[in-house]
Amino acid sequence: MRVISKTVCLVALVALSNLGQAQADTEDHDIAITMVAMGRMCAEQEPGMNYSLQNIFSLPDIAANAELKKEILAVDTNPAFQDEIKAVQVQAAGDPSAAKHFCPSYAPKPSK
Repeated sequence: MRVISKTVCLVALVALSNLGQAQADTEDHDIAITMVAMGRMCAEQEPGMNYSLQNIFSLPDIAANAELKKEILAVDTNPAFQDEIKAVQVQAAGDPSAAKHFCPSYAPKPSK
């Protein structure tokens, strides 16, 4: 659980540092942009790992936040956000530890 919370906190921090101080009504959008960008970056770097946004929805911090899940799906499917997503990907690509910290959250979860 602690690792999951750290991941969500890291995503939020990256979103805020990339996009400036977010207003309360745009926080979910900024986090969604970062989560989509990181998920795509992870999937592009290691296609065989089956990284996906659906896998991250099983994290308790995400699963409990219906509004954030809705925003993540909206950002992922809306072409109007592609420039924002690419900007986050470019910045994250310059940080070699980004994939190490974020990608495991996008990996398929073991069956129970």
